[in-house]
Amino acid sequence: MVQHDHELDLRLFRVWMKAYQALFTNIQKDIERYDIGFENFQILELLYSKGPQPVQKISDILSIPSGSMTYVVNKLEKQELVKRQCAPSDKRVFHVRLTEKGKQLFDDIFP
Repeated sequence: MVQHDHELDLRLFRVWMKAYQALFTNIQKDIERYDIGFENFQILELLYSKGPQPVQKISDILSIPSGSMTYVVNKLEKQELVKRQCAPSDKRVFHVRLTEKGKQLFDDIFP
């Protein structure tokens, strides 16, 4: 049986936490520099990594109330960072996708 070294685990955890904090701090500075806000950045990141998503799914994944989602998506759309489109299979459902400008902004913030 392998004996577990809890002290080593704790040191490794601390190293990971420091790395995470340093990365998160740098990302926050970049987000502030581009003046988009962390919530907006989370939406851009989700769309960048997962592709177009229904508004409701974005709301569920990021725990953003549906009433706030409309406001946030409208704001991102006015900035030409995202585009809202009707789903081909159900015209009541709207998908949000990144525009080229949105992709470029995400690449600038998180190369």
